[in-house]
Amino acid sequence: MNRIGGLLANKDNRRMILALLVLAAAIAGITLWRSDPRMINRRFNRLVTLMEKKTGEKPLAMLARTREISEFLAVDVEVRLGPPLPVVAGRKELVGVIQQFRAGISRLEIKIRDRSLTVAPDRLTAVMRITAEAEVEAQGDRGRDIRELEVEWAKESGAWLIRKVALVETIRRPPQ
Repeated sequence: MNRIGGLLANKDNRRMILALLVLAAAIAGITLWRSDPRMINRRFNRLVTLMEKKTGEKPLAMLARTREISEFLAVDVEVRLGPPLPVVAGRKELVGVIQQFRAGISRLEIKIRDRSLTVAPDRLTAVMRITAEAEVEAQGDRGRDIRELEVEWAKESGAWLIRKVALVETIRRPPQ
């Protein structure tokens, strides 16, 4: 009998090998579950959900969503969405802009048409390129905007935060 056959012949050895295999599978599963790309994509998906607004959203719900959105942003976040929109710098200023924007609209639906993510070798920064379509309703008017954006992420205290959002290309701008 070869060595492996001899090890497997013993019932206790089979149990030990099975336990080691289960442990190895659990470690691999946890590692994949907590992988940086997976964490970033999960955070981004949650952020998109928070950014959307359903018709009839109550003011208190709007404030709670805006506060939660702020938890995705680095303190020194910068947003450049291109003209005619101004550059917004800093978490506090961006949260104010988001609150003001959400108060002025009745509905916002966001669809992510395309997404790619590259995590830096040091695993402290990442760049996500997205193509996003936003459908907005405000004061009875509807508009649709499609833009390609680059989102820079930074890992701070173990959490992935957005450091910068920049316009790459406007694919479809709403009528003026």
